[in-house]
Amino acid sequence: MPKKNLTIEFKRECAELVILHGYRQDDAAKAMSVSISSIQRWVSQCRKEQKGVTPKASALTPEQRQQIAVTLNNMGRSVVQICRCLSIAASSFYYRAKPESICAEKVKLDAAMKQIHTDMDATYGKVRMHRELQGMGFDIGLHKVRTSMKRLGLVTKRPKQHKYPSGGKASVIAPNRLNR
Repeated sequence: MPKKNLTIEFKRECAELVILHGYRQDDAAKAMSVSISSIQRWVSQCRKEQKGVTPKASALTPEQRQQIAVTLNNMGRSVVQICRCLSIAASSFYYRAKPESICAEKVKLDAAMKQIHTDMDATYGKVRMHRELQGMGFDIGLHKVRTSMKRLGLVTKRPKQHKYPSGGKASVIAPNRLNR
């Protein structure tokens, strides 16, 4: 289940339901469609802020820290100092700073899948696409074909359902007494 990105205003509104309007925490959680633990955390944070206690959480996300670290490194700063100031492990800095390598096999596979998809007028699903790719010499499993098709946005056309012709007029040979 993907993580919800909730705004600060929404969290404050949830906490105010409990603090100002007198809702019980479980009722507020049901009304706002969030977990009780989230409501408890937001109420606690809101009450601490009202007392003047500053939150301990960092204002920067890990991605923002990494971006700042790379910028400082490009300016000529020491990696050790950057990592110490931003509380980042040096190994994490180097791991995230390296560019993502381009795999030639993956590029060929993507191109072949797109070509098959267009040649077959978007009628091949994962099973027929898998057979076609294996026929072309790719050593690939069915799951990888499915995930690659999803990543590339290749959606198959489904055949239209068969429509039986309507009878039209009733038979002239015998009357329709059974009302079929």
